[in-house]
Amino acid sequence: MAAPPPRRVVITGIGVLSPIGHDPAAVWQSLLDRRSGVRTIRAVDTSTLPVHFAGEIDFKANDYVEKKDRKSLKMMARSVQMGLACANLAMKDCGIDRARLDSTRFGVEFGSGLVATELEDIATASAMSAADRPGVVDMAKWGTDGLRSMTPLWMLKYLPNMVACHVSIIHDAQGPNNSITATDAASLLAVGEAYRILRRNQADFFLAGAADSKLTPLSLVRQCLFTPLSKRNDDPAGACRPFDRGRDGEVIGEGAGVFVVE
Repeated sequence: MAAPPPRRVVITGIGVLSPIGHDPAAVWQSLLDRRSGVRTIRAVDTSTLPVHFAGEIDFKANDYVEKKDRKSLKMMARSVQMGLACANLAMKDCGIDRARLDSTRFGVEFGSGLVATELEDIATASAMSAADRPGVVDMAKWGTDGLRSMTPLWMLKYLPNMVACHVSIIHDAQGPNNSITATDAASLLAVGEAYRILRRNQADFFLAGAADSKLTPLSLVRQCLFTPLSKRNDDPAGACRPFDRGRDGEVIGEGAGVFVVE
């Protein structure tokens, strides 16, 4: 017998949180208007850093999550919150009748990068582990005193697979589930894998995308130390210029994007 024709895969919903818009129409209009989303950072004090700008978004997780799910936000890093919010936007955009969806055929595929610890979660432990010299951590004190002051659930806030975990729990997605930690390529790889699983008839419905933020204090310091960033502090909107002769470095940011693929 001839093999059945491959299944068609279609995108039926989009969720987006970006520096140039929080819905597809706004993002598209910003692109048409050639509007930059890069600006001076407002959420973090960057006065002691060489770079003061990024692609920052205005985001409050409570605005995108149902009241019954808001308690769980305390156990999510900012990038995880953005991923969940974006998944919720995509579900709303696709208009699916959730009662008709087989949970065992509902998959989740998310890309992620390195999720940096937020300062409030390590401040006490760091202070308790301080050495005699300013700015130096005594690793022996860290192991005996510092770690004991941290909540046992600390790590669960920052694991890169937490976006897929929380999205699948809240949406009761019991089908294929995976997390891809390939930084800038992760989102494309996540959508591609969801597409191939659907084509193989191993699922009917997917939330696929990625979320990341480089704008926590630890991430900003790391990027300034190890990434060749643009230093155009006097012209943030003009700093992101790939392939331009006047390009002087990368521009970091944050955001999330999710496709409903079925």
